[in-house]
Amino acid sequence: NSDSTGLTSGFFHLPNADLKPEHLLSHEINFNFLANANLIISGNAFYNQINNLIETELSFGEEFQGVVIGAVQRNVNKGFPETFGGSLSLKCDFDITNKLSFKPSIDYTFTDGHIDGDQLLYTAKNKVQTELAFAYNKLYFSFSGLYRDKTYGIINGQFTNNEEFFVCNANIGLKLLEKASYNLTLS
Repeated sequence: NSDSTGLTSGFFHLPNADLKPEHLLSHEINFNFLANANLIISGNAFYNQINNLIETELSFGEEFQGVVIGAVQRNVNKGFPETFGGSLSLKCDFDITNKLSFKPSIDYTFTDGHIDGDQLLYTAKNKVQTELAFAYNKLYFSFSGLYRDKTYGIINGQFTNNEEFFVCNANIGLKLLEKASYNLTLS
């Protein structure tokens, strides 16, 4: 029965009879190359596109079954996102002596794309992560760093951004107990 009496609400989430399903097309290629016993080089490249992207839209003053509703939330097809990028990673493992080892690594990631010509939100185009780890007998030291490009977002309908940043971490540890089935480390 479509007759309604006494129905009031300031907010409704209503269906959308015209909503189409999202369709994702994704391509990815990966490689791993063992250059020698101490060096691994790996990487990937990707391309994605979405047809009929589903987003939530808010409208005001609509009527539902003869009743005016203050705010209506509805899923709609909106936009055509396209993303692409890749990564490259170098990882080394050098045993200098039977008690001293050195393990440097670096990873670079590039991500870009658009949604209907606008830039991607909450995505850093460039990211670099590195780590240097040394171990001597039961003592180890590691230093790692992360650099991220500026990212963009929307707050209250206005474009905003997070500035680029670099974070570093240093760690010193001592392996207290080492057995075949467990390790106890103080760091």
